[in-house]
Amino acid sequence: MLFERMLDMIEIKKWFDPAEWDVGYLTKEQMRICSFSPTKGTYQYSDGWMFVNDIHFDWKDICNGIVLIKKSSVCLDYTIYQEATKVLVNQSLKENSDWIHVYTNFKEAHIHSARGVRARNSLVYNYKFGFDCKVCVIGFSTMIQNLPKIKRVAGNNFKDKYWHNCIGCNACREVCPVGAIHNNEDVDWLDSSACDEFLGLSDHPTIPSSKTFWHKHVRPDIPKEIVDKVTTMKTKQEAIDKGIPMMDWNANGYEEKRGVFYKDGSEVPVPICRECQTQAPCSDWGAEYPYDSEYDTWISRRKFE
Repeated sequence: MLFERMLDMIEIKKWFDPAEWDVGYLTKEQMRICSFSPTKGTYQYSDGWMFVNDIHFDWKDICNGIVLIKKSSVCLDYTIYQEATKVLVNQSLKENSDWIHVYTNFKEAHIHSARGVRARNSLVYNYKFGFDCKVCVIGFSTMIQNLPKIKRVAGNNFKDKYWHNCIGCNACREVCPVGAIHNNEDVDWLDSSACDEFLGLSDHPTIPSSKTFWHKHVRPDIPKEIVDKVTTMKTKQEAIDKGIPMMDWNANGYEEKRGVFYKDGSEVPVPICRECQTQAPCSDWGAEYPYDSEYDTWISRRKFE
């Protein structure tokens, strides 16, 4: 990338509405640290450079970058990539020439940019928006000036494990419907497989999964008794082997690309479990997240944009 325009962090922040965005800075070294921190998966990989789960990344065209945190309480809402692109293009900055989307370990990027702290549910709590946000990283080929002074606080200084508000609180572990959060043991860990299967394939009576959304909106023609039998990746594959198109999103105007879902060409949310993020002590939801209205609210909002 060849880039002659000088960038200023103070000016960059002015490009993004502070009511909707939080903006942080990453040095090249911090970006390297984030990229060498493994990720569970690359479900929402968008256009750009893949900088995770490898060791030989090409850094020659990236000098530093920014972390963009967009306010959003909608599950699986990844329009942040398109919205960030629009803002940067409006500043006459050319994608793949002046800047690039960098797919990296966003949790680490969030923390290293000092815009959030690690919580006991394994997620990062943003200072402005709590858990109600999405994150993307932009790499630039020129150095950014007037950098912010990074302030480390409890849970964000790489010495303390967690956000200080997590001390003595077990709400996220207690409300997890599959017991995936293990933060009361000698080694803290998250049962990612149990969490992932619940998000995707559960039949919980009040907490939605991508499967329940898929059956309701994409393939309601498949008998419910068949769909209900699929609760694990193994049973999903067994159904597919029998010719049952389980979780095939290419129907009724829907499609799925890299973990992002679309209806008639426009991205749509798919409500999934958020219990560990909406417990009363650290959210505005009071442990009552409106799963039922999330999709309808999104559709109504998009009609007026």
